[in-house]
Parts: sequence; C-alpha cells; structure tokens
Amino acid sequence: MPCGGSPRRRESIEPRLDLLFYALSDSTRRALLSRLALGPAKVTDLARPFRMSLPAVSKHLKVLEEARLVSRTIDGRVHRLAIQADALRHVETWLDPFRAYWEGSLSALRLDIEDHPTRLRGRRGRSFRPPRGAQGARWTWGARAGSRRLKSGIPSPKESMNLGESLIEVWRQSMVEHRPEVELAGQRCRVTQTRGQGLLVVLLQFEGRVIEGIEQNPRKESRWAKLAQEGKRIMQFRIQRRYIGNVCEGQLLRYPAWKSLGLPE
Repeated sequence: MPCGGSPRRRESIEPRLDLLFYALSDSTRRALLSRLALGPAKVTDLARPFRMSLPAVSKHLKVLEEARLVSRTIDGRVHRLAIQADALRHVETWLDPFRAYWEGSLSALRLDIEDHPTRLRGRRGRSFRPPRGAQGARWTWGARAGSRRLKSGIPSPKESMNLGESLIEVWRQSMVEHRPEVELAGQRCRVTQTRGQGLLVVLLQFEGRVIEGIEQNPRKESRWAKLAQEGKRIMQFRIQRRYIGNVCEGQLLRYPAWKSLGLPE
C-alpha cells in the first residue's frame, strides 16, 4: 500500500488539508494562532498588535474558522476566539510518511558523534570553537567539564529565569537587539507592532499567565513618556490591562499590581 494510507482516505482528507495549509500560509494568521495558543481572546484584543483594520483581521479569523483551527463564542457584542489545535492532527498525519527523512538524518548525526566524540570536545587549555558549519547553533555545558552538547537554535538565556529576569530579557531582545522574535526558555514570542503608532508588542506566558509587553508611547502625558521622548528605551508590562511594571534601559521597576497579583519577586 502506498505511503499515507488508502487512496479513499487520502481523497477524503485532501479538501481539509487544502483549507489547513491555506490558513497556515499567511504570517498574520500564524501570529493569531500563536496568540490564541496562550488562551482565548476577544477579537478587538487580537487585532490590537496588527497594523490593519479590524475588518481585515476579522477576515483572517474567518479563514481560521473555516479551517476549524479556531472557534468563536458570542456574548452580546463580544466575540471571543479560542484555538482548536486538534485540527492540526490532519497535518501531522499527512507529514508522517516524511518523518523517516529527518529522523534518519538525526540518527546518522548521533551515530557520527558517538563514533567520533572528540569532534565535540575542546582541548584543555584552548578556547573551544564549534565545528565548521555549526555557526548559529547553541552550545551548552554537558554533564562533564570540558565537554559540550550541541543544540540547534538561536542562543537563548538560561533555562530557568524568574519573572523579573524574563521581562528584562524581553526588553533587551525586542528593543535593543531588534529581534523579530523573543526567545525565552521554552517559548518563542513574536514581536509585533500596534496600528498607527507602530509600538512594539510582545505577548509571553509565565507560569500560566499571559503578559503583554508594549513599548512606551512617547505621546502620552507621563514621566515615562517624557523619558521616551528623550530617547530612553522603555517597555511597559501588563496582565489583563493591569500594569505590573516596566523596564527602562535594562532596569526593572515593579508597580503595586505586581504584589497584589501575587507575582513572584
């Protein structure tokens, strides 16, 4: 039997796959799904980080609904969306016959490292350099001193950070390094911009809470806005519209809501 199941099953799933791949082919729709992966949200909240009109965002959401990637509940005038990740199982099923290709490559790499362990071990007294072709990979200390383990991906901060360190890291990667994505231990957060003002926005999750980081608006009437007018790089952070603190030039300031919400110091 050919890979991918019976012809009848492939024929029945093809229209669904067309809808799924079309829905996932647009970066805005992928960003909306990433936001909904953090929890349900109102349409107006979903539209806020994008430089497009509310009707335009609604069209993207309609495509996601048709692909059954999101569901909508209506309470009066409030429309709330939630992710339906089970639909992605169809994509996983379709990709399954190709799994052997990348798993075979990883197995070959593992066997090569086991056969030649010195390739990933620096000599005593010399600075360690990754092998040719491994630029951009992340190197971390292994179990024994003098050995290292190769991990794919962008260099990331330490595996365990408290909330304050995480917010400073979000500020640094988005406002100082101008990365399109912020990488924290275990999650990648896309950096978007508000409509009109073009302020940077980052959504992250910390211990089950969704935290929104937004660049300080210099047009507001506040001392932080005045500092932003002077060129200071400031990002405000809030949970459910309650501001918990800000990071100004790498320094964290906690607001009273930090304590009242029971956030860790």
